[in-house]
Amino acid sequence: MAQSDRPTPGVLNLRQAIEERAPDSSKGSLLGCWLVSGSVSVARAIASTQKLDFIVIDAEHAPTDIRLVDDLIKAIRLSSLGRTAALVRLPSQAVEWIKWALDAGANGIIVPRIDSVQEAKQLVSNARYPPIGDRSFGPFSAPLAIPADAGSTTKGVLEYFIQEAPNVVVLPQIESRGGLEHVDEIIGLEGISGAFVGPVDLRLSLGLSPMPPALDKYEPMWSEAVSRVMDAARKHGKVVGTVTDGSQQMIADSSKLGFRFISTSTDLFAVAETVALTATQARAASV
Repeated sequence: MAQSDRPTPGVLNLRQAIEERAPDSSKGSLLGCWLVSGSVSVARAIASTQKLDFIVIDAEHAPTDIRLVDDLIKAIRLSSLGRTAALVRLPSQAVEWIKWALDAGANGIIVPRIDSVQEAKQLVSNARYPPIGDRSFGPFSAPLAIPADAGSTTKGVLEYFIQEAPNVVVLPQIESRGGLEHVDEIIGLEGISGAFVGPVDLRLSLGLSPMPPALDKYEPMWSEAVSRVMDAARKHGKVVGTVTDGSQQMIADSSKLGFRFISTSTDLFAVAETVALTATQARAASV
């Protein structure tokens, strides 16, 4: 994505940026990474570069607890001065995790295995304040995640309710046959910000090999599945996100298909690749 297409260097309003990035949008994709290490220091280091639009804290497949998630949210938002959004991929649809993540100040949540319209409606109810949903009020920690120079006047929970809560992003993961079947109804719900395709689980659900091939080698079933999600997103003017293996080819393929919210790597892969590259270059220079 060209530097001019980034929604930063100003403070990032993630909801607004996402609303501008339906599949046919000419705006550059929002780019981020997955945080699986659980390291506050790594989160601070990545966020302080202000090069990513978002970081997703993985609480589903990376062992963690809500106190650590709270620390990670604040590390990302404060170290980036509000320029990098902090999202949490929850371990489940449980209302406790939804409340904990949002009350800690997350810019958004990604929720796994939303397979039906009823589950999506319950998600909206748990994540949105009335009148859209029925979220319980208690964001006592959330104001502490807002940088002092981020252009916000938030000082307490009532200000959070007015300024921050309406901008929370809620992305259900489409990663099963059920989610795919109902994607149009799910993504069309008020309070749902878009959809996040979990490519590996969705492909396994469809009986395909785990990793998507290059775009020109897509299986008909996979092409149809991706098209179904994109058609629903276009219809409702909402964003679709996904994860990639970090290769330029997969990122380019994803962008070409209409994905506008793309995770390019994980923190652990990025650290390993950087160390390997640095070591290789150092050995070559020392000969």
